[in-house]
Formats: sequence, structure tokens, C-alpha cells
Amino acid sequence: MAWLSGWDNRIKLTIDNTKIDSELSHFPVTVVLSSTHGDCVFDELTSNANRTKIAFTKSDGTTQLYGEIEEWDDANESAVIHVSLSGWSISSSADTDFYMYYDSGHAANTTYIGDIDSTPGHSVWDSNFKFVCHMVDATTSTVKDSTSNGNDGTKGAANNPIEATGKIGKGQDFGGHSSITFSSYLFNVNADYTIFVIFNQESYSFKDVLFHQYPYYNHVLTFSDVLTNDDLSVRAESDSSWDNFGRVLEVPFDTYKAVTFTRASDYSYGFNDGVKGTGYAVGTFGGTGSGGSTLGYFSDRGFYGIIDECRISNSARSDAWIKATYNTLWDTLLTYGSEETDSGGVTENAVFFGMAF
Repeated sequence: MAWLSGWDNRIKLTIDNTKIDSELSHFPVTVVLSSTHGDCVFDELTSNANRTKIAFTKSDGTTQLYGEIEEWDDANESAVIHVSLSGWSISSSADTDFYMYYDSGHAANTTYIGDIDSTPGHSVWDSNFKFVCHMVDATTSTVKDSTSNGNDGTKGAANNPIEATGKIGKGQDFGGHSSITFSSYLFNVNADYTIFVIFNQESYSFKDVLFHQYPYYNHVLTFSDVLTNDDLSVRAESDSSWDNFGRVLEVPFDTYKAVTFTRASDYSYGFNDGVKGTGYAVGTFGGTGSGGSTLGYFSDRGFYGIIDECRISNSARSDAWIKATYNTLWDTLLTYGSEETDSGGVTENAVFFGMAF
């Protein structure tokens, strides 16, 4: 296999095709490095300052992919990088290989690798993504949108919510009276969309709001007592009458869940950890389609727990896309190979496999 010129070390990463139900293009794959797989990268780079001295390539070994670094903690050997490229295809019929190069003596690869809300980082997310937030503090009062749309968020107050350890990387811990607001209207409830959220609900009050979009009560992702206290639904209010247009049931406390809602034409669907639920027929809902958005709070209805990841697209992502998103963020999609040198020789015998956390 060809070698990317100027780089001394690499590992092969393999995407398990049995978790890919149909071919995906420009899909963001999450690479999770730790002391149990990929520790050779930290042994080589030795510092956070060297985090951009890495490269990812397609299976040919030379065509570079873009990478967005969500987290890099050399001292604790922990890193999270999201990787993709326009036109990069992931097969459902055979495993897809790609490579991670790393070399402490190489110049920083700022053309292809960057932090959250960097130019190379923007290229990881296709144009259908309108908002991607990893819930990492930009400051104690702000979080960043990873896309080029600039939908950054402002906390209700400094450290309210407060950054905390999440399912993958960091999250924000909401205490029922915490919020993150966005000036933009992030999706149109009357058009196709996908809302994806990773969260851990710690307790329940009454109609606890996970995500709200103005105007008024319209376009709410909320826990409610419509069925049970752990019922999560997408709801909209028009003329003081609630309409449910998507529902995921049995969301337990103190457990990280990946919940997705899509609207595709006249039907809305909920997905629980990548598994599709019953579809609901939907019509046209009221609202002007303008205003801001809020995570974690609306009026007297707050969310209690950690929100780790939120992604919103202006398209109905496929069932295969949603399943693969769950698996890549739970780190069950990849196999991590052993270190290779520029001569192609294997210098470590162990092969490390992706693990669910």
C-alpha cells in the first residue's frame, strides 16, 4: 500500500461493514484514541501541542481526509477526532480501510486537521448539517458550532450549564435551570430534518425540555407525562393544542442514550440508539419559522442531566446513516490496527479492537 510522503508512522483503521446497512458518502467517522487502542500515537507525539501533526487518508494511503479534533489529552492518552471528506464512500458490502499517520517531526498539518470550528474541521460536515455541537467549552460561557454556519451558543451564565465528562469527550451538565441559546432558527419543522442528541437524563420534573425552538411553544423536543415520565417526544403547539409528531419511549434515567428524530415527507420517525421506531403521520404546524433556539430550558421547563452531542440536518438522514452515527459515537464501528513504519514493517504485534464505553 502506498505511503503518504514525509510521515514516519501510521495505523490502519477498519470500518466494520456489518454495521453499515447501505453505502454512505461524506459520513463523519469518529476516531477514539485511548491507552487501549492507539496509544502508540501518544507515545510518538508526547504533547497536546503536537495534536495537528497527524493525517488521515483513504484506503489508497495517500488521499487525505479532513479531521476535526474534538478532544486531545496527551497526559491521559485520550483523543476524539471526527474524520471525513466530500465524496468519500463507506461500503456496506466490504470493510472500508483508512489510515492515520502521525509523526512528531512533521510540520503541523493545518490544511487537513483542525480544532472545533476550524476551516479544515468544517469540511468534515456535509452541507446538510446546519448545526453540530460537541458541547465542549469554548469559554465558560460559550460553545461552538462545528459547521461553517456559525450557530454558536451562549450559556445562561458562566458555567451554567457546566462542562462535564460526557459519553464521548465532554458534555454540558444542565441542572433544570440551565440553558444554551442560539440566535438562529436551526430547522424547519414543516420540511425534512434530522435532530440527533446524546444525553443522560438524571431526573424528571414536568415536560422537561431538551430542545426548544421559537416561536412560542412550537418545535419542542421534550420529555413529558403524555404516556410515562420517560417518554421523549417531538411536539408542536398550534392554537394551544399540543400535537405529537414523533415519539421515543422508555428512555431510562442515568444512562447515555442516542436519540434521533427525522421528518421525511409526511412522516416523522424516532430512533432509540439507532433503532427505528413507529412512524407518525404529520401535517403542517404553525409558527413563523424565525427566532432563536434553546438547549435545556424553556419557560419553567428545564432538563436535568448531561447533553453530550447535538446535530441538526436539513434533510431526513437515512436509516443506515442514523445507525452508523450511533455506532461510530459509541466506538463500535472501528478496528484499530498496529503501528507501521515508513518501510511498511510492523513494529508492534498487538492489534487493538474498537470498544464500547
